[in-house]
Amino acid sequence: ETEPVEEEPSAPAEAETEAATEETEPTAEVTEPSVEVTEPATEATEPAKEKTEPVEEELPDLEKIEADSVLAAATSGSCGENAFWDYNTSTHTLTISGSGALPHYNRSLVLISNYGVGEVPWISYTTLIKTIIINEGITEIGDILFSGSSNLTSVKIPNTVKMIGGSAFYECTSLKSIFIPEGVQIIGENAFHDCTNLQEITIPDSVISLGGTTGWGCFCNCSPLKSATIGKGINTINRNLFQECSSLTDV
Repeated sequence: ETEPVEEEPSAPAEAETEAATEETEPTAEVTEPSVEVTEPATEATEPAKEKTEPVEEELPDLEKIEADSVLAAATSGSCGENAFWDYNTSTHTLTISGSGALPHYNRSLVLISNYGVGEVPWISYTTLIKTIIINEGITEIGDILFSGSSNLTSVKIPNTVKMIGGSAFYECTSLKSIFIPEGVQIIGENAFHDCTNLQEITIPDSVISLGGTTGWGCFCNCSPLKSATIGKGINTINRNLFQECSSLTDV
């Protein structure tokens, strides 16, 4: 009789699914925080420039400046070693009194002989003068002394004057006539140059030199001049004496 074979308990099958022993490690994938940096805008925006319209520079009022300078200017003073001047602002009359020679000036109205240095003392009134009265005792009218007196219409010259200087009445454009007294001996060159309203002139017998021998004539460019009387004492006369006197018909 065969004894029953005891069956050995079988080991659990290797294939049996074991309890999952593998530890599932947590996911190691780390998501780094977003590092995207937004750089500040580098484009510089300049502040808007306010457009300002150019301001027109106000020009000075030349007439007012001239008027102010006239008001501030002296109305009298000396004009030679023994001569004096006075200007009447109401009548626009320049009166010169005293004795001796009045000073000579150059083309820039700067004194070059006889008395000190400076401008014609009445220069602020030059273009305003209407009448000039030279009293007895004055012996010489200096060069360019009354030049540019554009409103001058009347001149009184005494018989004590021996000389009228060069360009003394240059560009006295309103002067229509002038009386040159007996006693004047010398009339300088250009003495009445550009007196563009002068219509007649009489040169007395006492005058021996009329305009010198060089330069422009005494009455150059006096275009309205119609009549001129020249005395018998002349021994020197400028060849350009009446140059450009287009209206002259009687000498």
